[in-house]
Amino acid sequence: MALGFGGMFAFITASSFVYVVYFGVSPRVFSALFALNILGISC
Repeated sequence: MALGFGGMFAFITASSFVYVVYFGVSPRVFSALFALNILGISC
């Protein structure tokens, strides 16, 4: 269980950097992609 929570927190922490800096998406697009990723993880 701890490994799952660690992975989740790593995703939450690093996702903004990866999407905005590495892929070059705007903050508005990042928020939509982040929401889709969270929905995908929770289902």
